[in-house]
Amino acid sequence: MDAARTLVLLLLGAIAQASCDSIDDDLSDCGKDVRIEYTVRLLTNMQTELDTELTTPPELLVADGLRQALSGYFSDRAHDLDLSFFSTKGLAHHESHIIDAREAAYTLYLPVKDYRHLGVANTTAGQNLTTSGSDELAAYTISQLTADSIDSHSSGLFTARANINIDDQSVKDQTFHVWLYMQNSAAALVLDPGTNQFRSIRACIAGTASSFLVNDSTYAFDHSRPVRMTTLDSDGSGLHCLYGKCFPSPDMPGTRAGMTTDKDNACWQLHVYVTLLDGTVTESRLYIPTRLPAGELRIVKGFLQADGTVVPSQQEVGVSVQLDWKPGGTYEPEL
Repeated sequence: MDAARTLVLLLLGAIAQASCDSIDDDLSDCGKDVRIEYTVRLLTNMQTELDTELTTPPELLVADGLRQALSGYFSDRAHDLDLSFFSTKGLAHHESHIIDAREAAYTLYLPVKDYRHLGVANTTAGQNLTTSGSDELAAYTISQLTADSIDSHSSGLFTARANINIDDQSVKDQTFHVWLYMQNSAAALVLDPGTNQFRSIRACIAGTASSFLVNDSTYAFDHSRPVRMTTLDSDGSGLHCLYGKCFPSPDMPGTRAGMTTDKDNACWQLHVYVTLLDGTVTESRLYIPTRLPAGELRIVKGFLQADGTVVPSQQEVGVSVQLDWKPGGTYEPEL
């Protein structure tokens, strides 16, 4: 009896294999080995921005500090890789890997179908980002937190989109190459205080995106929050530098008809809070009219006045000042 049962199973297996090998049969339940090669591709202006904007001897000290502080952020080495494959019926396959590398390759056995493939790197590398809708192609979103203000991103976020169409007539294993591109940015503020004294300076980046829709590769700004900047240790330079890491800004200012203020013409903002020796706080809002793209660093320079006002070095950057500023709801961005 056992021998007969074994013979039946072997015959059924042979029939199934023959069906999967025939181009005239329904191959929807058959599969193939597919090799997918992943490469993290970093396209950044960081070195160019540092070389262009920071040129004096004191600024060169700041540039060295920024380069070191951002080297792990603007990096083509990914910690983790999350892979999702969607068919017309929804999520068909998912797996995650720790790679700690620039490149990775996997051979997957997938049913013969057409897939929309989404790859995401560095979502678990200490990020203050959350994912939602990852089991639905159109809903897969990476979002920031929704507190009044949030910490900077800790790692570069990389994503990829690819159509993986498995050919049922190919006698060879198929190979696909997928590139992952950076989706967040960074900004730095470099201030020359001269002989003016102060207790502390804090700043945040405002008006940048709050979430990223992976399949569409688009950003949303409906829950934009100020992103706190970190003070750079640049002792010896005589300058004061803060930097932050965030999602990009809008591509164009949100100007409304009849409105021509610096605020209306800004793509994003820097909010700077200077605490003077007498304990009063001066708020300066810097309005930057040029966009902050994904994968790039923007450096904004300025001079600190005796009353705590920040005067931008770049003429195109607008500013509004509030002396004796009091904390409250005004910490929210108004873009």
